[in-house]
Amino acid sequence: MESLFPSKKALGHVEVVVSFIIFIGFVTFLFVIFNPFKQSNGANAAENVFNALEQNLTANISSVSMSFNQTTLGVILVSQHTCFSVSFGNVLSDMGCAANNILVKDKSGGIREFSLSSGTLSISIPVSSSPSQFDNMRFYTISCSDEIVSQLSPLGSNCYSLSSSDYALGAIVSKKAFSKKRIEALKNNYGASYKIMKKKFVSDATDFSFMVSSLDNAINYTAEPEQGIPRSAKVSASSFPIDVIDNSGEIIKYIFNIKVW
Repeated sequence: MESLFPSKKALGHVEVVVSFIIFIGFVTFLFVIFNPFKQSNGANAAENVFNALEQNLTANISSVSMSFNQTTLGVILVSQHTCFSVSFGNVLSDMGCAANNILVKDKSGGIREFSLSSGTLSISIPVSSSPSQFDNMRFYTISCSDEIVSQLSPLGSNCYSLSSSDYALGAIVSKKAFSKKRIEALKNNYGASYKIMKKKFVSDATDFSFMVSSLDNAINYTAEPEQGIPRSAKVSASSFPIDVIDNSGEIIKYIFNIKVW
């Protein structure tokens, strides 16, 4: 007589099928929720605009430090020179330096006047008779960037000429950061010709606005439509910390806020 109940072997097969169906359902659920092929227009939209802006708004700055010894400083002071001249070979050209994009600072951060002629850089000395200022007269940082407003000045030919044994040169440090001048230009172009300008960064059916501000909010560049963002628009927004080069060669922390709709 046949049993009214399924065999254990049959039950085992049913359990396997049910488990498989549950597994497939769970995987399908995950795929729908976390679809890797889905084109997200949320935070990614703002990030995509930021990446496009970054390619157009960044600039390079290169810096090198130099110092000369106490003996050399003594000779300069005794001979009453108010500037010194030094030839770095190919260093300045390797840094992309030109007469109109160089900035020289002493150890305390004071901007020094300079002149550049045939690869020879002449730098004014912050002359002081106080021994506490001697270090400030020996250490200098030379920076080059198209963002810099130079302190070019005719120093004349009476500068003390340093030989290669009179000074030490540090390693060249190069950095890419956002350009303050380019951010200002972007803000101006946004107001003057937004429909043309935006084609570089978003599709015709998309709009964006931005705000770039220093951490203390003392400097703020804001650009958005005159009529504001439509109330019905679905807006995605993100904030990005950035470094900004100003015209004195300083690199300052800012926040770049972007809205896309």
